[in-house]
Amino acid sequence: MLRRRIDTFEPRFADLSPEETENLRDLLFLHHDIRDAPTTPAHARTLMRTASALILPTIIFLVTVFGEVSAERLLDALRP
Repeated sequence: MLRRRIDTFEPRFADLSPEETENLRDLLFLHHDIRDAPTTPAHARTLMRTASALILPTIIFLVTVFGEVSAERLLDALRP
């Protein structure tokens, strides 16, 4: 869609009004920004998101394991 809008200015490139020239310039800048944008996230950012997503499940796992161990010890102490 963006490329089609830019292509509409091509046949009359020499006869553009100042407003159309400004519009074409903005469209070309947008096209170049999209073209040059990274296609994958930065590795550090991806690593940080993955690590932060695993914090809560890790804490819940540790609490569950320690709770189970504590419950076994308590029941062993109460049982004759």
